[in-house]
Amino acid sequence: MQSLILSHKWINKLIPKHFDAVNLYFVILVRTAFKGDDALLAHERYHTTQVDHHGPMYIWKYYRDADFRLKMEAQAYAVQVIAGADIDACAGSLYRNYDLNIRLSEAKAQIYMYVINMKLPGVYGLINVAG
Repeated sequence: MQSLILSHKWINKLIPKHFDAVNLYFVILVRTAFKGDDALLAHERYHTTQVDHHGPMYIWKYYRDADFRLKMEAQAYAVQVIAGADIDACAGSLYRNYDLNIRLSEAKAQIYMYVINMKLPGVYGLINVAG
């Protein structure tokens, strides 16, 4: 499914302070400072792929199951790293922002596991590799 990307100064107020973007299924809200960040957009688009893959229970599981949330975010951050983002910055965000009760080293290991194994269904259409 194609995502609609919205970025405007008033949209900045809708995004929680510790995030640069949020995905509302096929609508991605992006802070104006990050609207050209292809790696971040790949991360958010991958969340849409995850919802499509897991179906309507995705949202419920995401908020109720920390292990599921860790897996979903580690996969999305792996997509972001593959698209060019810094793994340490992504691991820091995963460690701090998702109420996962993990160490920074574990956050990085989880992302790295998906990066090296490339077990991410539907990832290739989400990453802009031109240049």
